[in-house]
Amino acid sequence: MRWLFTLLLFLFTANPATADSQELRYTLSYQGESIGYRSLKIRFIPSTYGERRLLESWTEFQLPIGRKNFIYKQRLSGLAKSKNTGFTAAMSEDGHLREVQVVHQPERAVVTHVEYGRRWAIPVTHEKYDATSLTLIDPGAKGFLENLLQLRVLSAETGRVIAGKLGPKKNRILVIGGSKQQIEHYVWSTENGDIELAYSADGYLLQYSFPFGTQKILATLDQLPAPRSFEEDIPDPIIGVGMDEEKL
Repeated sequence: MRWLFTLLLFLFTANPATADSQELRYTLSYQGESIGYRSLKIRFIPSTYGERRLLESWTEFQLPIGRKNFIYKQRLSGLAKSKNTGFTAAMSEDGHLREVQVVHQPERAVVTHVEYGRRWAIPVTHEKYDATSLTLIDPGAKGFLENLLQLRVLSAETGRVIAGKLGPKKNRILVIGGSKQQIEHYVWSTENGDIELAYSADGYLLQYSFPFGTQKILATLDQLPAPRSFEEDIPDPIIGVGMDEEKL
């Protein structure tokens, strides 16, 4: 499946001179102390089917647990548009390597797991989830949480659907880079704990928190990005893949 993402990347970046980009950086903290960062690059790419957004995220932190640090690294990338799209995510969890890849087909997503030297794929129908981990960080998906009472996310971290009650939107004030911003704040209650999401009026994720084991990590955007509008997406052809299981 890596060939598919490489092919899509080539198709949408064949004329890089016409693309512009934004780079965002989040500071990750635990109990008020910085433990790592998340960088997010968004490339805006014109194409035959309207503007596409190529999102590339790198997350790295060291969480103190007892007398040692738990080291986590993740690379998440994918092509975004207004509806759910595929992605690829590679994780190192204290040295344990895993990979999750998602490709969308007309009536389902194919979720491929790579772990322990094996590769297997599981179909997930579109009605089983509302968004993916990529949707949560994509400013072009602005407003997708509106009027939802339950939120189901196809997770890049696990390749499974995480579901929970979504609390009503609350308007709050948050300071980002020394500037006060009015935000749209949501609390998503999952079986593993509450996840908080704070978005700007133009759709950027400014701050979020998530449980990690018994700990809670807070991510805050360092500086506000320059204002930008987003073109409406035009449906494009869907490239499908088969399902199999094999040794690597």
